Amino acid sequence: MAVNATQTLTFAANAVAAETVTVGGKVYTWFAAYANTDGLVVIGATVAASAQNLFDAINNTPSALGVTVGAVNGLNAQVRALSVTATTVVVQSKIGGTIGNLIVAAESMTQGSWGAGNLAGGTGDAIAEALLMQPNAALSQQLRNA
Repeated sequence: MAVNATQTLTFAANAVAAETVTVGGKVYTWFAAYANTDGLVVIGATVAASAQNLFDAINNTPSALGVTVGAVNGLNAQVRALSVTATTVVVQSKIGGTIGNLIVAAESMTQGSWGAGNLAGGTGDAIAEALLMQPNAALSQQLRNA
């Protein structure tokens, strides 16, 4: 079974306006106040609030759109935010397998950092597994014999 890659962004202190977080090819920019901008994340009053706002931006949480995340925020095609704590946001690749390990995680934050420059821990091959599950018996047999 394929395992999805993950990575953790850890905050040492609160975000600063104009700093960025990039993951899954999407740039999120910290703003001091709301503006209707794709990738906008409002800096919270606390680190925990900022972490929650980034979590909501990555997941396009409906209740956050137009409040702490730009109403025009586009969905991240490669990752989802898996969990959030008072000082961390964990992201996970949307597709399982080693391919998720290729997803870049970067930031320009003075008070935050990723554990590494890419997601990590993805194992297996979700695409091959999906093909093997297809009802086409001939295709499945060919893949097994390859």
